[in-house]
Order: sequence, then C-alpha cells, then structure tokens
Amino acid sequence: MKNPIFLVTTVLLTFTVTTTLGEDLEKAKMLMEKAARTEGMERLEYIRQAVLAAPKRPELLYNLGIAAEGVKAHRLAESAYKELLTSAPTSKFTNNVRKKLGRILFESSDRGNRKSMLEVKSTLESASLSENDCTEAIYLAKSLVSLGEPLQKASNIIESTSCSTTPYGSFIVSLSAGTTVLETSIASTATSMEIADMGHTAYSLSHHDTAEVLFKLAVSDEAYGGSTMGAGSTFYKMVSLAKTEENRRDVVQKALRRGVWERPDQMVSYLVGGLESSPFPVVEGALHTILQDLQKAVPRILEEYAFLSSSLMLETNEHVSLSNGFWREFSLFVNGHESSTSAIFREKLPFTSSLIESTFPRIPKGFVGFSLLQAGGSISPHSGPTNHKNRVHLGISVPASCDAMRHVDGTEIACGITVGNVTKQWQQSGVLVIDDSFTHHVWNNGPDDRLVLIIDIWHPSLSPAQRDKVSSDYGFR
Repeated sequence: MKNPIFLVTTVLLTFTVTTTLGEDLEKAKMLMEKAARTEGMERLEYIRQAVLAAPKRPELLYNLGIAAEGVKAHRLAESAYKELLTSAPTSKFTNNVRKKLGRILFESSDRGNRKSMLEVKSTLESASLSENDCTEAIYLAKSLVSLGEPLQKASNIIESTSCSTTPYGSFIVSLSAGTTVLETSIASTATSMEIADMGHTAYSLSHHDTAEVLFKLAVSDEAYGGSTMGAGSTFYKMVSLAKTEENRRDVVQKALRRGVWERPDQMVSYLVGGLESSPFPVVEGALHTILQDLQKAVPRILEEYAFLSSSLMLETNEHVSLSNGFWREFSLFVNGHESSTSAIFREKLPFTSSLIESTFPRIPKGFVGFSLLQAGGSISPHSGPTNHKNRVHLGISVPASCDAMRHVDGTEIACGITVGNVTKQWQQSGVLVIDDSFTHHVWNNGPDDRLVLIIDIWHPSLSPAQRDKVSSDYGFR
C-alpha cells in the first residue's frame, strides 16, 4: 500500500506543477508520474527534478514549499524556499518565505551548531517581522542567545512583537532586565517543557542558579520524563548543577524512575533505549579491519602533527572539570559539524583529514580531532551526552607511563582512563574504543604529554532506522 503522506504530496505538487508550468509541462508531468510509482526519498527526488524542470517561477516554488510543509517534507520545502529567494529575491513572496524558511531552519537544526544558528539569524533578520510574528521573533531571539550575542538584543526582538506576553518572551525580557525569575509567575503560565526550555537558556548564559530553579520546577511535573523531548538534557544538567552528593543521587534516581535513563552510570542527555552497552565495547568484523588500517597510519599522522604549531591546540570546549594541568584539542568536527579549526586542520594535516573523511562518516554530536592531556593533568569524572555513539582513541604519542601498567608509589596507575568501573591504558599506535556515555575520568601523572586522535563513530548496534531517527532528532544534515 502506498504511503498516504507521499500520495498527498504527489497530488498537491502535480496540481502545483500543471497549473504553473508552460513549455516544460510534459517533462514535469512525466517526472510526477514516476514519483507516484515510487516511495520515500526516491519519490521526493522525482518531485525535486520536476521542480528543476520548470522555469524558476516564484509562484511555483512558493506553492511547492507550502505543499511540502503541509506533509512535513521540510527538506523539500527548505530547498524550494531557498531557490525562490535566490531566483526571485524581490518577489511578492519574499518576506513570507524568509519567515517560513527561518522557522524550518530553526526547527530542523541543532541549537549547538553555530553555523546553523547563523543561518537562522541571517534569514529571520532579513525578514520584516510584524507584531504578530511571535514564533519567528522567539526563534530569532533563541538563535541570538545560542550565538552568544547580547541578551538585550534578544530582548529587543521580543519586545518589538507581541511575544513579551508569552512565557518565554517574558522570561527573556525579565532576564535581560536583571529581574529575579519568580517560580509562581512562571508556573501559572508555562508548561513543564516551556519551563525547561527557559532553564536551558539560562544555563547557556551561565545563569546557573536561575537554571537550577527552572529545572527543578519543570521536573516537579511527574509527567516530565522519558517520553518528554529534552528531558535527558534537563536531568543531565541538573546533575552537573547539584551542590551535594545527596542532591545528585536524588536527581539520578528520579531520572531512572521516570525512564529518562536506564542505568545510573549512563547519565545522558539523549538516550537510545535498549542498546547493549559496555564501557569498552568489543571491536569485531569490518570495524576491526578498519581500525587495524588506521593503526598502520600512525607514523604518517604523527609526522604531519609534528609540524603543527602548539598555538593551534585550543582549550577544550567540553563542560568538564579539569582537575589540574591542561587539556587541549585541535578539531576537524565538533558536535558533528565543522569546527572553527576545520579549514586549517585540512590545510595542515591533508593526509590525516583525507584518511578520516574517506573512512568514517560524520555523525550527530560526533567529535573528531586530537586531544592533548598535559603531563600531570587529570580530568574529573564526566559522561558524554548520548549513547548513540562510541569513541575511538588512537594513540599518536603515548608516553611510557601510559603504555605499560606502571604505578606511582606502587599503588596507582600513572596514566590511564577509567570507564564505568574498568580501567585501561593507551598504547603507542594502539586503539581503545570506549562508550563515553558511561561515567569516565582520565589522568596523566607521568612526565610526558599524552596525545590521542579521537574519532566518534556510530554505536554498532544501531539499526539504519535508529540512525535516521537520531539524525532527525538532532537536526543533523
């Protein structure tokens, strides 16, 4: 049986094409007929080709976008709206399309991805927002907050529309003015999800006391749990804000009771349920062969790295407590997207970057890059944000104190990593694969720095459908 959503898409878009095309009508009709006989992405590709076969008429592209939005084909709608703005930047549809495109971009993007938020910002700032364009104003304000722009700027956007009377709008205006956030006033007007969203905004702005109040208020709703979008991230941040071990345990137990997490040593912001996990996963099959080939490349990787200026190694941007020393990174990808150093990484390390990009796919929230832990450095226990990935550590420059089971004062391993309750050490040119969703900590008490290349990969137990869902949930492109 044909998917009814795509059947509706075909009918709507066939109507759009046949009522707006002139000389290319027959070609477009042929493509739409092919679309009617196919499914899924193949069908959308035929529809896309039908649009490309047409003259770049604004009314065609606008109607296509509307029809695609109606059946939640957001990528197709995005393409149509972008094509309209490129081919007819001053048509009668332009302002409305900018608002529609801004909404789609925001709703399908990871707010932690700077490039995506810049696109949202530029799109919505180029639109003329009216007093009633509350959704667009709030999305623009959220993009500004994500980009670290002055809170007053976000507040001004909110106040220029009717959004200042909404819970989130009122929150931004109050926070900008330095007004104390009152639990009672928020509780009477906002849902638990809205309150949690305010908490995440406060957290990103380092208003941690306000964030803690808001998170506690959100989770006071017993329905706020495993099936609630973003609940894992809320509890994850509550653990980091807990002021005592007792408070931390209470948060963890509440998350476990509500199905947000499945085990106390995997406190993730995003959980794929039912995955078989272990601190150090067994590597087998095709991945084993791939990693063996990667190990053989260490001499060339190290040769390239040796010419790299130490000034390119940046302090890690992970929210992890460094006990002492320093922990630096030089990244190709951060959170699955190009980092601020991606271009220079490819320039300075052509062999390494080519090897990585030809072998390993980018994944949502994935990190790829070098990690340098200074001699004497240690990283406090922490956990990764999600269990949909495993993390490969390739030993590029591993001091002897890490490469063998040596001890300090006969009691403590000098250099190593503990994941869950299992401790291992790196080896020169060796590979460790960890599930960093487990609580883990790292230390280097030896006399030399430790350098590893980190590559995040999909959890091997994920099905293609699960990968697609993770990518969709993270707005990953």
